[in-house]
Amino acid sequence: MVQIHADDQARETLNPTLQLLLLESMQHRCGHETVLNRLAEVLLVHMLRFLMKHQLLEYGVIAGLSDIRLARAITAMHSQPEQRWSVETLANEAGMSRTAFNQHFRDTVGCPPGEYLTRWRMRLACQLLENNHLSIGQIVDQLGYLSDTAFFRAFRKSVGVSPGQYRQQALTHQGG
Repeated sequence: MVQIHADDQARETLNPTLQLLLLESMQHRCGHETVLNRLAEVLLVHMLRFLMKHQLLEYGVIAGLSDIRLARAITAMHSQPEQRWSVETLANEAGMSRTAFNQHFRDTVGCPPGEYLTRWRMRLACQLLENNHLSIGQIVDQLGYLSDTAFFRAFRKSVGVSPGQYRQQALTHQGG
């Protein structure tokens, strides 16, 4: 939770969006729900930018993205999940030694880089299983796993069910 006081510097940035959000919420015009959703997204982006720019979060992924060195590694993992990332290659992305990077990542983000990468890949896997008609083999390739077995093992450990079971549950919940 982030609290913004009336005299906070963030108010200057966020106030126009907050005013629009408040005005829209009081007027139940056609499309107001869509406008409220989009304004909430804009508010969130502005808030995250403010927090990162002023390094106001000391712990978590946003704190990692606020740190210019860690941000390079996190962004690389996000943009290229299929790469065979190691602590060493991620440390190179960050311009740090392997040991310093590993410790700084863990202290700032809250988990080791490898664990973070696995969590990210599992989120992507869930999205692909829910919203795409790719085969599980194609998903394995897109996420950088060396084998179906390695992916199945990581997925079951992380999500609690097999990728096939997850896809079936997602289809059932979507009504298809």
